[in-house]
Amino acid sequence: MKKILLTTLLTLIASVTFAQKGSVTATILDDETGEPVAGAVLTVAPVKAPEKKQYLTSAYRGAVSIPSLSYGEYTLSVSFLGYNDYNTTFAVAAARQNIGDIRLKPGVQIETVVKEVKALRTSQKGDTVSYNAGAFKVVADADVEGLLKKMPGITITDGTVEAQGEEVKKIFVDGKEFFGEDVTTAIKSLPAQAVDRIEVYNKLSDAAEFSGMDDGEGYKAINIVTHENMRQGQFGKVYAGLGYDADTKTEDKLKYIAGGNVNIFNRDSRVSIIGLFNNVNQQNFSFEDILGVSGNTGGRRGGVGQYMVRPQDGVASVNALGVNYSDTWGKRDQVSFQGSYFFNNTDTENRSTVEKWYATPMADTLSTNGYSDTQAYNHRFNARLEWKISENQNLMIRPSFSYQSNDPWSRTQGWQYGQSGYSLSLINI
Repeated sequence: MKKILLTTLLTLIASVTFAQKGSVTATILDDETGEPVAGAVLTVAPVKAPEKKQYLTSAYRGAVSIPSLSYGEYTLSVSFLGYNDYNTTFAVAAARQNIGDIRLKPGVQIETVVKEVKALRTSQKGDTVSYNAGAFKVVADADVEGLLKKMPGITITDGTVEAQGEEVKKIFVDGKEFFGEDVTTAIKSLPAQAVDRIEVYNKLSDAAEFSGMDDGEGYKAINIVTHENMRQGQFGKVYAGLGYDADTKTEDKLKYIAGGNVNIFNRDSRVSIIGLFNNVNQQNFSFEDILGVSGNTGGRRGGVGQYMVRPQDGVASVNALGVNYSDTWGKRDQVSFQGSYFFNNTDTENRSTVEKWYATPMADTLSTNGYSDTQAYNHRFNARLEWKISENQNLMIRPSFSYQSNDPWSRTQGWQYGQSGYSLSLINI
C-alpha cells in the first residue's frame, strides 16, 4: 500500500512540473539606428517539436509578448522586409522571462521603380473632346487662357475663343455657368494649375435640354473640370507693376498696372472675382464696350466674339472689376443660381499729327494736330435661376442688364501755308 501511494505522489509531482508554463517578452530594434521595428514576423517552435510553430508580430515600439510557453528550449526566427533574418534559441524556465533586445541588421534594400509613360493628351466620347490638362506644359502662374492656347483644335484670336472651327459661346466650371457669356473674363479668372481636364462639346439650349428635342439653338461650349482638391478653398493670383517714362511728352509719365483674380470655392458655393487697373492700354472689353469707346452704333457683326481683347486707337486708362457667384440649395439640389456682374471704365486719349506737302498746283504745306478724349462707363449683369419643381416641371429665369455711357471730346487744329497764303482752322467737338 505504501509503495502504491509513493508511486502516485511521484507521478503527480512530475505532472505538475511538466505543466508549468511561462511568458516571454522581447523588443525588436534596428541594429544601426536603434529605432524600434513594428510589424516584424516572429516564428517560435519547440526544439524537440519543430513542427509545432507559432507566428507573432512585433507591436508598437517593437514590443513582443509570447504567452503560455511550456518550460523548455525553443527556436526563434525574426524576419522583416529590408532586414536580414535573425535566428536564435532561448529557454523558458520561469513564469516571466525577458530575453532582451533583438537587433535586426539591414539587408538588401528594395529600390522604388518608377516607370514614366506619356500622358494621354486627348480622348473623345460621343461629341465631347476631353483634353488632359496635365499633358500640356504651361508656366507656373498661367491662367486657363494660357492653357487653352496649348491645346490643338482650340484658338484664341482677339479675345474670341474657337474650338473645332466654331466660336465658343459659354464657359462652364464643373458643369456650372461661369461669367455668363463673358468667355474672355471666364478664361482669365482661373489658374491653369486648378484644371484637371478641358471638355469641348456641343451644348443644347435650355429648352432643348428640358424637352429632349434639339431646337437648333445649340452652341459650342467648354467645361473646365477642376481637381477634386481645388473645389474647396481659396486660390488665385495678384500682380502689380510701376514705372516711370521721363521721355514721354503726350502721356502720363508714371505708368502702373495692377490686377488679379481670387476664387473662393466651398463645393457648390463659389465666388470668383477678377480685377484690372492700368494706364498702359491693357484692355479687357466686350463688343458692347468697344461700341461705347469708339462711339459706333449698330448690331453685332458676324464672327466677332461678344467679349474680346483688342487694341484701340490711343492710350486707355482702364478700371475693370468682375464677380461671379454660383450656389445650389435644397435637399435634392433643386434650386441653383449663377450670376455675374462686370464693370469697366475707360479714359482713352488719342493724339495725332499729320503733315502733307503739295507740289502742284501750288507748293503748299498742310499741318494738322488732333486730340481726343473719350470717357466710357459700362455695366453688365446676367443671372440664371433654375428651380426643378418636379420631374416634369422646371422654372428658369434668366435676367440680364446692360448699361453704358459714352462722353467723347475732340479738338483738331490745322495750318496751311505756302504759295496759296496762310490759313488757320480750329474745330472742337
